Amino acid sequence: MGLRFLTQLRVDLNPLRKYKYNHNFADTSDEFCLCGFGVEDIYHYLLDCHLFDDIRNALLDNVSGIIGENLRNYSNILLKDVLLYGLTLIQPSEPTRPLYISNAVFSLTKNTHQQ
Repeated sequence: MGLRFLTQLRVDLNPLRKYKYNHNFADTSDEFCLCGFGVEDIYHYLLDCHLFDDIRNALLDNVSGIIGENLRNYSNILLKDVLLYGLTLIQPSEPTRPLYISNAVFSLTKNTHQQ
């Protein structure tokens, strides 16, 4: 289930409320997250939603260990790319790094309501 959702996030065909609202899904009356603190888009889901703080902190710690850099120092744009695609500025020649990062992101997608 995590791989499917990660793919949906990557291609922007996902069950997040912003996407569903913009495409007139009958079950989505607005684009706001159920947490009440923002539009439920990729950035909010991955980086801001307080409903997933504990899972996100574990994810950021895990991926920071994989890349040897503190992800909390990255801009939101770069951080989103690291989490979705495994892209980093650090040692881009390691071919297995994106796979390790993607596997770490599965924990977020498996443990949230977005399954």
